[in-house]
Amino acid sequence: MLIAAAHNKRVKLLHRFCLLLITFHLTACAQSTQMPASTQVRLAVVNTPQDSGLLTYLLAEFEAQTGHQVIVEKSDDPFAIALAGNADIIISHYGKAGMAEFVADGYGTWPNMVFANQAALIGPNNDPARVSDSSSLEEAFRAIANNGQTLIANNNDGISALTELVSTASGLSLDGDWYQDLGVSKGRAIKTAEKERAYVIWGAIPFLKFQAKHHTEMAILFSADPLLQRIMAITRPKPEHFPATNTKAAKLLETYLLSTATQAKIMRFRAAGSDHQLWWPASRHN
Repeated sequence: MLIAAAHNKRVKLLHRFCLLLITFHLTACAQSTQMPASTQVRLAVVNTPQDSGLLTYLLAEFEAQTGHQVIVEKSDDPFAIALAGNADIIISHYGKAGMAEFVADGYGTWPNMVFANQAALIGPNNDPARVSDSSSLEEAFRAIANNGQTLIANNNDGISALTELVSTASGLSLDGDWYQDLGVSKGRAIKTAEKERAYVIWGAIPFLKFQAKHHTEMAILFSADPLLQRIMAITRPKPEHFPATNTKAAKLLETYLLSTATQAKIMRFRAAGSDHQLWWPASRHN
C-alpha cells in the first residue's frame, strides 16, 4: 500500500508539472501574438525608398550591428498601417497626406527629417532644348520655351505646384504654347511626352522602374536643382496609443538612420540604372 501511495503521489506531481508546462506554453504563445518580438522592428514606409533599393542598402548594416530584424511594409498610405497598430516606425514624405494628422492628433512623435528623394526633368534622349546644360530648373524651363519645345503637365499635386512656382519665377505663362496640360499623370504622362517628343517632370525612381520595363527613348536629363528634392521624415507611434509598439527597437533604428555614418551612406547610394545622385541626406537634425 505504501508503494502504491508513493506511486500515486509521483503521478500527481508529474501531472501538475505537465499542467504548469502547458499553461506556460499557452501564455507565451498568447503574448507572442499580442507583442512584436523584441528583436523585430516593423517599418511602414512609402514605396520609393524600398523600390529604389535604398532601404535594403541601409538596413543590412543595422541588422548586422544590432541583431534586429527590420520588417518592411511599403504602402501609398503607411499611416493606415500604423493606425492599425502594425508599425513601430514610419517613414513618409514630410508633406504627404497623413503625416501632419498623425502627429497633430497625438499618435506620433515629432517628425525628424531623414532623407530626400529626387524628381527629375525627363525628355527625349537627343534633348532638343539642351536642358541638360541648364544650371537651374528655371533655366531649363526657359530653354524648353525658347527652343519651341513642349513641357507636358504631370497632374500630381506636388509636381503641379512645383511647375507653377518655377514657371512664375522664370517669367513664363502656363497658358503659353510651350506647356500642355492633357490631364495625364505618372506613367501616362511619360508615354504622352514620349509620343509628343516633349519634356515632363516625374519622380526619378518611378521613371527608372518604368524605363526598366519599357523600351523608351526618354531619359533623365536634368535633376541638379534642390527644388526637385522631396523631403521624407520619421515618426514613431506613441506607446500610450499603441501598446504593442516596440519603442526601444524603433528608437534604435531611428538613431541609426540619423547617424552621421548612415547619412554619408545615403550620399553614396546610387539606384540601379542611374549614375545620378537621387537620394540626399538630411544634413542636420532639423
